Amino acid sequence: MIGQMKSYHRTLALALAAVFVANASLAASKSKPKPTKAAAVAPFSTKTTKAKSLAQRYCLSIRNAAEEARYAFQIGELKRLQAKIDKRLVELRERAAELKEWLAKRDAFSKRATENLVTIFATMRAEAASAQLAKLNLATSAAIITKLEPRAAAAILAEMPAEDAAKLAAVISGAADGPKREQRS
Repeated sequence: MIGQMKSYHRTLALALAAVFVANASLAASKSKPKPTKAAAVAPFSTKTTKAKSLAQRYCLSIRNAAEEARYAFQIGELKRLQAKIDKRLVELRERAAELKEWLAKRDAFSKRATENLVTIFATMRAEAASAQLAKLNLATSAAIITKLEPRAAAAILAEMPAEDAAKLAAVISGAADGPKREQRS
């Protein structure tokens, strides 16, 4: 990129030098015209016309080099931005893999914890288990009850207050029917 800019500056300097040399030789080869009344009244206007033509010639002479330099700069910027995007994509993919791994570990832990919790409730006395399940939220209690052996679940539900057992039974039957089931009020 820096090498391209140095090359551009060299080309620009050579083009400027060529324009000034051409202009100087053109001015020297022409004989000076005799001043007229219009030139004596407005000498600035004739110089401005020559300056405009010199500026126009300069702009025309470096137009292609300037376009090439601008395109080269834009291509360099695009390549830099593409590299930055590629780097960010790699980082995001690594992060996604990390999160998937963490999620798998969390799910495995949750499954083991749930299995252990079910085993704990299965070995508890029914009245103690019913008191504990009554204090948990309904979804957790229902999940534990559904994973217990039917005999142990029945004993726990029998020890619960009727209102709590009915709520748990409603949640469990709703979970079995799926989300399409309408609840009665």
